[in-house]
Amino acid sequence: MSSVEDVRAALEQVKDEINRARLSTATALRLVEEALAIVAEVESDHHETITPPEASRARGDLDRTLESLTGSEQAVDAVLSRL
Repeated sequence: MSSVEDVRAALEQVKDEINRARLSTATALRLVEEALAIVAEVESDHHETITPPEASRARGDLDRTLESLTGSEQAVDAVLSRL
């Protein structure tokens, strides 16, 4: 049977992974936004729409992922505070 310390250590690892995922997701979101800004500039110069409809969905998906990761970290913190 695992001790409370083992559970705490495992949950701290979970938090570390959540933080890594959140940083990666935030970077991906920033890069998508930068790419869309470049595309918008190109579109304004050429008077054509080249932004794929999926672009806004990607931004929304990344935003929701960040929210989910934050919620997950809060849940882990709640469990840790009870140990």
